Amino acid sequence: MPNNMRAPARWMNVFDWIQWAKNMMEAVGSLTAKERGMYSFVRERGALVDELSEVMSCFRKVLTPCKESGLSRKTAMECVAIINQELMGRGERLTGLRGMMIGHFATENALPGSDEEVHDVSSDII
Repeated sequence: MPNNMRAPARWMNVFDWIQWAKNMMEAVGSLTAKERGMYSFVRERGALVDELSEVMSCFRKVLTPCKESGLSRKTAMECVAIINQELMGRGERLTGLRGMMIGHFATENALPGSDEEVHDVSSDII
């Protein structure tokens, strides 16, 4: 893989890795002692896995209206409401992420255009 594609490629399946880690944490009781030792790094980072699961859930909830309706001022406001509901008061890292995500939608809302203007943000049809 070319160097300029390696960094983005690391994030392509991040939700699959988060779900795998979550599943490993839930299945720890059914693992052998050897397997528990091999996968102990997952349990050691359990708080991070839980936070990333919350991020994944929030991201999917925000992505749905953007994909279905496109990005407009109305959907941006819907997304901000979802972000506030999902991430407000959830710890320092999630609160910081909340601020960054809301900042992104604020930047998009500040772009010139009418309130009814919609931008297609989904590449699913490609």
